[in-house]
Amino acid sequence: MRQAFSRSNQRGQVLIMVTVALVLMCGMLGLVVDLGWSYFTRKSAQLAVDSAALAAVKMARNSVPTDIMSCGVNNVSCAATPQDCSAISGGNLQSACIYAASAGFSSSDVMQTVTVQASDDLTSPTVAENCGQGGALVRHPPTAGCVNTFYWVTVRASRRIPQLFSAILGNTEMTSGARATAAVADYVPNATLWALNRQNEVPVVGNGGRGNDIYVWGNSEIHAGGIVLASNSTGAGSLDEAGVVGGTGLVSGDTVIRGEGWVSDPSKFDPPPVNGFADLPIFDDPMRGKGQPPAPTGLPEVAVLNGSLSGGNCSNPPVYAPASYYAVNSSGVATGAPITLGGCAKFSGSAGSFGDFVFFGGLNLGSNTVTFSPGRYFLAGTRTGTILSLPNNAVMQDNTPLTAGGDSVPNTDAGEIFVFTDANYPGLQVPGLLAPVRAALDFGEIYTQSGNKFEMNLHGLNSENGALPNELKTFAPTVFWQDQRNSTVKYNSDGSVDYVTCGSGHSIDNPCTNNDPTVKPGMILQASPKLQLYGLIYQPRGAGIEFQGNAHIRSPLQVVTGSVSLQGGNTLEMQQLSNPLRRRIIALVE
Repeated sequence: MRQAFSRSNQRGQVLIMVTVALVLMCGMLGLVVDLGWSYFTRKSAQLAVDSAALAAVKMARNSVPTDIMSCGVNNVSCAATPQDCSAISGGNLQSACIYAASAGFSSSDVMQTVTVQASDDLTSPTVAENCGQGGALVRHPPTAGCVNTFYWVTVRASRRIPQLFSAILGNTEMTSGARATAAVADYVPNATLWALNRQNEVPVVGNGGRGNDIYVWGNSEIHAGGIVLASNSTGAGSLDEAGVVGGTGLVSGDTVIRGEGWVSDPSKFDPPPVNGFADLPIFDDPMRGKGQPPAPTGLPEVAVLNGSLSGGNCSNPPVYAPASYYAVNSSGVATGAPITLGGCAKFSGSAGSFGDFVFFGGLNLGSNTVTFSPGRYFLAGTRTGTILSLPNNAVMQDNTPLTAGGDSVPNTDAGEIFVFTDANYPGLQVPGLLAPVRAALDFGEIYTQSGNKFEMNLHGLNSENGALPNELKTFAPTVFWQDQRNSTVKYNSDGSVDYVTCGSGHSIDNPCTNNDPTVKPGMILQASPKLQLYGLIYQPRGAGIEFQGNAHIRSPLQVVTGSVSLQGGNTLEMQQLSNPLRRRIIALVE
C-alpha cells in the first residue's frame, strides 16, 4: 500500500513539473517569436524608409536644373512637420510614400504608419550650428549630425505587432519601425587639378599632341594634392600619352588616369601614376549639373566715352558702382572697344555689399592698380581678340591683402568671380545701343603675360559669407570661370558634355563638337611669383591653360581644364584651399 501510494504521488509531481515547464517553454517561445517578429519588422521598415527617402530626394534633385534647391521651387516639396502619407498627394514626397508602400509599409493599413518630413537648407526645421569646422555654420536635418545638406527628406515607418508572451502581462501590441534621412549633401573631391580632355582631343594652347592632358617640359614642375587625367591615351612610346614630362620636369601629387592611359616617363611622377580606372564620375567635369553662373540683371547702363574710365591717385582712387559699362564714341555710338582704366580705380558695391559688374568689349587695366571688391564680374566679348589685358606694372587686387611674405590667405568676405564670355551669354542683358556691334563682341583669349612685374591677388567665391547670393554659392570657390560655350566641345545648358544632339555614333569619348567659329578657348597666365589666385580656375573640357615664364607660382589653387601646359622653367605649386570645390551628391545621412 505504501509503495503504491508513493509511486502515485511521484507521478503527480512529475505531471505538475511538466505542466509548469511547458508553460515556461511556451512563454519563452512566445517571447522569442515576439522579439524575432519585432526585429524582422524593424529591418523591413529600415529598408523601406531608406529607399523611400532616397527616392524622394532623387526626384527633387532631378527636377532642379542647378544646385539651388528651395522649398516650393521646381517641384521641390517640403513639410515642416512629419506628414502622414494619407495626406500627401503629388510631388517628390509622394514618391517616398509609393516606395514605402512597395516595400510593405502603407498608411492605408490601419496597423501601419508612414510619415514624411522635408526641408531645404534655409528653412525650419533645418538646424544651423557651428560644428567646429573653422567657424562655418553647418546646416543639417534635426535628426542627423554635422553633414552640410541643401535639401533633405526624413521618412518614418512603423507597424503595430500583436504580442504572444507579452499579452499575458496585458501588452497585446508592440510598435516597431525605423527612420531614415536622405539629403543632397556636400562631397569634397580629392583633387586639385582636373585635366578633362580625352584621347581624341588636341590641346588648344601650349605644346603637346592628341590625347595629352598635361605637358611639362624643360625644368618646369607641377606640385598638386591630386591630379585627374581623363585621357586613356597610351602613346606607345611617342609623345601622345595622357601625360608628357620631359627634360628635368617633375609632377608631384597622386595621379590617377582613366583606363589604360599612361605617361611618357613614370619616373618623373612622384608618386608613380596609377591607371586602370573605369570611366568613373571623377573623370567627368566636376562642375557638371551646376549650369553656369547666372548673369546679373537690372543693372544701370553706363556709356563710357572712348571706353576710358578715368582713374586717380592710388591712395584715394575713384570708386565705380555696379553697372553695365560699354564704350561709345564722341557721337554716342557704341563701338565695342574695351573698357580701359586711365589710373588707379576701385569697383565696389555700396557700403561694401556684393556688387555686379559687366564690361562689354573686355577690360584693359593699363599700368595701374585696380581693386575689385566682392562681386560678380562679367567680361562680355571683345573685338580685339583679348578679353583681359594686364600690361607691365598692372596690379589686379581685391580687399584681402597678402601676408608680409607675399603669400595668399583665405578671404572672409564673399569673394569675386570673373566670368569670361561673349555678348550672347544666356540671360545677359545687353544695352540697346550695343545692338549694332553685339555680333562682333566675340569670345576672347584670357592672356595675362607681363613679366615678373605683373601682380594679381584675387580670391574666389566664399559660400560661407552671408553676402554671397544664393545663386552663386554652388560655384564657390571659383575665381575665374570660362564660358562653357567657349570650347571645342559642346556642352548642354546644365553643364554636362553633349554627345546626344549630334546624332548616332557619338559618345562621351567622342562628343558633339562646338562649331562656333568665334571660340578662343585658351587661357595663358604668366608664371609670375606675384600671381596669387585663391580659389578655382575653371575651364570646360576642350579648353586649355598654359603657364609661361620662369618663376614659381605658389598659391592656394584648384584648376579644372581640358589640358594644361608648362614650359619655360616655371613651377606651379597648388596649395590646399580651406574651402575647396565641392560636389553635391545624394546620400543617406541617417
